This record gives sequence, structure tokens and C-alpha cells, in this order.
Amino acid sequence: MKRLLMLTSAAAMIGMAAPAYADNPPSGADADFISQLNAAGLTNQDPKKAIDAAKDMCSLLDSGTPKADIQTNLVSRNPGLTAQGASQFMTLAEGKYCSKYVAGQGQPPK
Repeated sequence: MKRLLMLTSAAAMIGMAAPAYADNPPSGADADFISQLNAAGLTNQDPKKAIDAAKDMCSLLDSGTPKADIQTNLVSRNPGLTAQGASQFMTLAEGKYCSKYVAGQGQPPK
């Protein structure tokens, strides 16, 4: 549960903060992830926090945390983020950082 709280704290400004990466923009997979979030309409997030939250989400999935719990906490800790937005965030994060979960392969025991 502590790890879940860390994820939601890191993601606390996914839908609200202005981009803060002018001096050190993300690159590679991280830049792709931010571009995908923007294309999905999940804009104005703090890229570093969004990237950290996405990577933490993979660790939570690895440890068996149900996706529903992750989604619920993302929504509850990010004012303005809908369940659909959280679901989009999670889908994009899975595809970029924890692809073994995309097709349901490698699902940890519940």
C-alpha cells in the first residue's frame, strides 16, 4: 500500500501542472510517452512526474497490485483526472514501460 501511495503522490499533478522541462526535456522512450499522453488529451502534466508515475505503475503491477486499485488512486489524487483519463494513462504507460502486461501476458497472481 505504501508503494501505491508513492505512485499516486508522484502522479499528483498529471492533469494539472504546467510542463517544467525546458532545461532538461525528456528523450527517447520518455519523450515518446509524453507525446502519447499529449495526443490522448492528457496535457499540461509535469513530464517527470508522469514518467515516474508510469514506471512506478509497472512495479506495482509486478508486485500484484490490481489495476483497479491503481486507477482508483490515480483518480482520487489527481483532481480533474477522470476514470477514462486514468485508464488512458495506464494503457499508455503499460505500452511504453511494462509491455508484458499489454496483452495480459505475465500477469502476476492476484
